[in-house]
Amino acid sequence: MKRQMLTLVLAAGLAMAAGAAGANLLINGNLLESPDPAKAPGVEEHTNTWKAPLAVDASVPGFKVTRNSIYLVVSKNTNRRWLDLNGSGGVLQTVAVTPNNRYLLKFTLEGDPVGRDEQRVSIQGAGLHTSESVGDGERRQITAQFTPTMGQTAIEIYATSGGRGPRIFNLSVEAQ
Repeated sequence: MKRQMLTLVLAAGLAMAAGAAGANLLINGNLLESPDPAKAPGVEEHTNTWKAPLAVDASVPGFKVTRNSIYLVVSKNTNRRWLDLNGSGGVLQTVAVTPNNRYLLKFTLEGDPVGRDEQRVSIQGAGLHTSESVGDGERRQITAQFTPTMGQTAIEIYATSGGRGPRIFNLSVEAQ
């Protein structure tokens, strides 16, 4: 009986670990838990979007604004949301991880169609130091592997060039 119970407990633990391998560890990575930008103070209404300004140290559920102000944007047509890093702003989220395990950061990077030719972001965290770029209106899926050495890591993505952009959305961190 003890052996069967131990086997059951081990099987349940393995099943939970396997399920966590593809789970997003970021809070609000799809930005849908964010407040409605159309109702935010200082909102800008454009033809197809609402843009809510977020100052440094402001927060969108899960993310803290860093370096410079950004915009939380929502499409009026699709309700898709993104963060417009506004040329030099950024966001940061601290993620609980298992030390010395490999993780994968994924997000979509999109160049603002009225930005400069190249729009660049820097990606920083424990074991994670890289940069990526896109052109005007270009969209790329970004992936970056990292292996933290502590039980949590602060991941920051911030714009380093690009005028009015770049934009980020569909963010996730997954165990590998």
